[in-house]
Amino acid sequence: MDEPPETILSALQLDGSNSLYKVQLCTSSMYGSELSDQNAGILVCIIDKHGNSILERIPSIISQDHMLQSKDAVTSEVIRFKRGAIDEFIFLGPKLGRIQAMWISLESGSWRLGGASLTMISVYNYQREESYANGGSYCSITCNFEVEDVLLGEGGDLAMAELRPCLVTEHFGADSVSIVDRNSSQAVSLAEKGITNEDSMKEYENLKYSLLLYDAMLIFAGTSITSITGGKNTGLAFLTGGIGGFLYLLFLQRSVDTLPAPESMGKGNNFNRLFGGLKGTLLMTEERERAIWDLYGSLLLTEERKRAIWALYAWGHRTDELVDGENAHLTGSTVLDSWENRVEDIFDGRPHDILDTALADTVQQFSLDIKPFKDLIKGMRMDTWKTRYENDEELELYCYYVAGTVGLMTVPIIGISPEYVSSAQSIYKAAISMGIGDQLTNILRDVVEDSLLERVYLPQDELREFGMTDKDIFWKNVTEEWREFIKKQIMRARYYYDQAEQGISRLDSASRWPVWASMMLYRANLDKIESNNYDNLTKRARVGRAEKLLTLPLAYAKAMGW
Repeated sequence: MDEPPETILSALQLDGSNSLYKVQLCTSSMYGSELSDQNAGILVCIIDKHGNSILERIPSIISQDHMLQSKDAVTSEVIRFKRGAIDEFIFLGPKLGRIQAMWISLESGSWRLGGASLTMISVYNYQREESYANGGSYCSITCNFEVEDVLLGEGGDLAMAELRPCLVTEHFGADSVSIVDRNSSQAVSLAEKGITNEDSMKEYENLKYSLLLYDAMLIFAGTSITSITGGKNTGLAFLTGGIGGFLYLLFLQRSVDTLPAPESMGKGNNFNRLFGGLKGTLLMTEERERAIWDLYGSLLLTEERKRAIWALYAWGHRTDELVDGENAHLTGSTVLDSWENRVEDIFDGRPHDILDTALADTVQQFSLDIKPFKDLIKGMRMDTWKTRYENDEELELYCYYVAGTVGLMTVPIIGISPEYVSSAQSIYKAAISMGIGDQLTNILRDVVEDSLLERVYLPQDELREFGMTDKDIFWKNVTEEWREFIKKQIMRARYYYDQAEQGISRLDSASRWPVWASMMLYRANLDKIESNNYDNLTKRARVGRAEKLLTLPLAYAKAMGW
């Protein structure tokens, strides 16, 4: 931004929704520290304690006007990130909470970072904030990061630096000038105390699964006693105890997830450092997706697999936005060609930004194949020109491209049980079936939303078989013919789920529970459509939060083979 901080601050609204951010980056004074690629930019991601984040690109070249009072004003270019320089970047963004970390990476080339600081300035409403009593309605929080000279990018020590605050200063001011110019008045050291080591975390995992097994037994016993012996009070006690214990464990897991991770910054631990705040980058997505992924990703998957799944999800969401996002009307073959080339760069170890870097580490960590990624892009290409599917064969191919491919991507991450490695092909087929089943379920659930985009993902020949056309969908005609038609579509989706179930028992034992939970949740949407008398045109199939929670112990029982 070209405006001074005071001008920007004066434009901030008193609702406290926005903040001004000043990022200072110091280029090392060592020889050869400047940007090797002067066309590249610096990517900065700021993450707060809640996982919310802001991602900004700092260009390496900026324009600067000289002789502004003259008619013949000349515009020149100033190159940032020169050896020994301190460059400042100012921007507006959503207000964050206490800063947890700042990520810094390059688009290309290499650069040596020598130091960094961040200042967040916010306007508080004195009627609601206690800070006004401390001296004003403006609050400034400055985070200093302890940085040793580190070479980023090609041929460097790290692909990305994750910095955590070592010193935080905070002060208040009554006007914008004082808040910008005033020196720090409070200093708080953020040096972390001791952290939980790997052994204690393993003990926690063992305790968690033991208690979950105990809760599942309580629920099973309560259900059995209530339904068989008629001992309603006793059965209800067991059932309540099991569900209560499970909810407590859910709360406990949330608490454990907030514990600080080990500060291991050396080579070889890039995977763990890289994904620490990835979840925050994704919190801008719609609430429905966030709730599902947060619930099952945070509780059921191991830490390493959870981070890898989030990296896949981030890439998949960005790919989907190309054809379904706000700028989808601008997406053509050229855009998708560029996106496919970018995937090839990721697999070749040349990520373009932080989220690409996360995926590149996942690719390396789990030896992923590029073909499912390219096939998924083929599905996105279909969405740019194809809005009708004549028969089941065409629809199945589309579902493979946009969802079956996701199953292929995830198998190497969730793992195969050692005794079934020789039959891996059947497991991959089951993963494809699960993806197709999920997509068919999505189609039935979202049929109205898709019709508003002039898309009908239902077999045209079967619509005609039941004496209907697309107009029945647009006009929301729920007839007996429609109900019979939907029954057939539900049967098809369940067929693919039945095929998928055969492969779940052959997955790694630590992954069977989350896979079962995901499948059972999706299948619950089909049950909801049935309970709505096969009306998915005027009624939305919704699985409540309580039903989602109850799915977990049932899925655990399935994973245990009960």
